[in-house]
Amino acid sequence: MAMTSVLIGSRAVIQAMQFFKEPANIFTLTLCDTGAAKSAAYKIAVDDPFTELSVEIGALAVQDYTHKGLMQQLVQHSGRAIIVYPEMSEFLELVLKKQNDLLGERQLYCKLFDGLKWTDTRIGKEGNRVEVDNLCVSVGGFAQPSVYLDQLMSLVNRNDGFLERFLTWVVKPHLINCDEVRHWGERLLAYSMQQFQGKFFVLQKKYKKLKKKLAHK
Repeated sequence: MAMTSVLIGSRAVIQAMQFFKEPANIFTLTLCDTGAAKSAAYKIAVDDPFTELSVEIGALAVQDYTHKGLMQQLVQHSGRAIIVYPEMSEFLELVLKKQNDLLGERQLYCKLFDGLKWTDTRIGKEGNRVEVDNLCVSVGGFAQPSVYLDQLMSLVNRNDGFLERFLTWVVKPHLINCDEVRHWGERLLAYSMQQFQGKFFVLQKKYKKLKKKLAHK
């Protein structure tokens, strides 16, 4: 969803009510336990599209998360950027740290989510003002529930709307049928290495016969 959002960019807005419109920006957080194939899902949802699509689209991924790096990214790509993490705990730790350093990180991401104009006089050369409008910034990634819950207490301390902007869901593990696992496990344990070796030689013999037969045709 985050990838789709940033590809749409500022070319479309959502009209939730008659007099209320908002950009298609979205922040997502997927909670799943270790071993739930987060890396595989990240590859399919993020790495593969960036690889298959044009170089221009691939450049939308933010590499420098400082205010200056993020501003330069938005200026160069018409206000579009995507911040994706296979482990969102790193991103949340960064936000919490910068917030504690009084850099207003949470307020900045609320502004980016709302698509508001971002103006900063500290980034430009010699104090020149730099601003970017029509923002389309998406944030997305995965996190382990236990790690996220530890960070949650720090995130909810301030009622600034940062946490509320994240669409968060939990991916439940898929349970394998116990009887089925037990059945195949017992069958596997019943085989000895000698029986496996015998089946291998049978297959090899058939393969050689087939190869010889095809050679004579």
